[in-house]
Amino acid sequence: MTSVQNRLQPLNGNRFSRLLLLALAFFVVSCSKKVSAPTKSPVVKSETKVDSSSFEDKTKTAAMKRKSNPVPVISLLLPFNLNNIDVESVNNKKDLQNSSIALDFYQGFRMGVDSATKAGSKIKLQVFDTRDDASEVRRLAQSPAVVNSNLVIGPVYPSEISVISPITKENEQFFVSPLSPKVTISNNPFLIMPNSPLDVHAKREAEFIIEKFEAKRIVLIKDSAGFDSKFVDSFKKEVDELSVGVGVSEFRIGSNNFSGIRSVLVKGANNILVIASSNKSFWLDLIKFVNANSSNYQFTLFAYPGFDKLATSIGLSTVEKANVYFTSSFHVDKHDPANVGFFEKYKSIYAADANEYAIKGFDIGFYFARLLGTNKNNFAQNVGKFYSGVHNNFQFVKTPNGYLNQSLKILKVQNGHITEQR
Repeated sequence: MTSVQNRLQPLNGNRFSRLLLLALAFFVVSCSKKVSAPTKSPVVKSETKVDSSSFEDKTKTAAMKRKSNPVPVISLLLPFNLNNIDVESVNNKKDLQNSSIALDFYQGFRMGVDSATKAGSKIKLQVFDTRDDASEVRRLAQSPAVVNSNLVIGPVYPSEISVISPITKENEQFFVSPLSPKVTISNNPFLIMPNSPLDVHAKREAEFIIEKFEAKRIVLIKDSAGFDSKFVDSFKKEVDELSVGVGVSEFRIGSNNFSGIRSVLVKGANNILVIASSNKSFWLDLIKFVNANSSNYQFTLFAYPGFDKLATSIGLSTVEKANVYFTSSFHVDKHDPANVGFFEKYKSIYAADANEYAIKGFDIGFYFARLLGTNKNNFAQNVGKFYSGVHNNFQFVKTPNGYLNQSLKILKVQNGHITEQR
């Protein structure tokens, strides 16, 4: 077993690749005091213990008796694709493009674990390369090293999550799907999802509309070129459950012609439009329609989840003028004093700015390392602790499909910046 006491340092050429191979292909033990933890203290909320009495055996693998670890063990499974890297030809990170998401996530994750250990909790971190291969994921998931872990984080892709799920369920082992917002499996109470699925977004959007705007009518606009029926159905269901007397008018728009919705617009009232589309051209034409009719009607638009990237592509000033709100599992305020230290520290270690995956890695690493380090024997009862991090807020709630993050942010463009709405 290889024990790496110090953080991964930014290197060039073959020294970079050799250290990468050494640090990631084997076990990594995180036990040093590193980056300061976030300044916001988690608020503990009660959580019901998982009932595992009715589990079904969905694999042919014999259940392995899991040993008790003196120090809690986290196994991190990421697609580094080290088997496809030519050590002699790698000169810099650009040569590792196929491994970039895994590398960025790992670097942030490692910082998060280091930060959690600063308070005294000891965590053993094991890192494995899934090679972006479902068969390799199965092999790793059934190996004693992973089976005997207290927590598994990864793999990343839905097809690989489907492979590991029945194995973790059989072994009654918690595992985290770190990046995917899609629930590709069902009836596994040990799944933990930091990225909220679409039905959670739909619920939060419906709650916000009804609570903040006291809407009596909502116009739901669907793009005939393609929309997610799960989001639409979940949104309508939530509106029906949350409020009596709120009407939802549905329009399926083709050829980006929005003139038909004028029949339900009301002058002198706030017309709430919920847009089930992530198509840029659709949005550009919709905004043109809204601007052209703004002298006669007041509009408030609610976008499809993940609109932040599309908003940047369209132009923040254009989106701000159209009065668009949207939900997101994550948002980073780089100017928040509580976050500045993280960005400075990350850059000092890796000689690069932390991107989305690195920040997500930090939040997930810090939260779960701290939680497991202090609650090894009652992890299930404490997985519902609230956490406010650099990028994500976590509020995991038990469902039939595992623990889903119910903490979503409502965002809007204000003064040229995407800001969180309170």
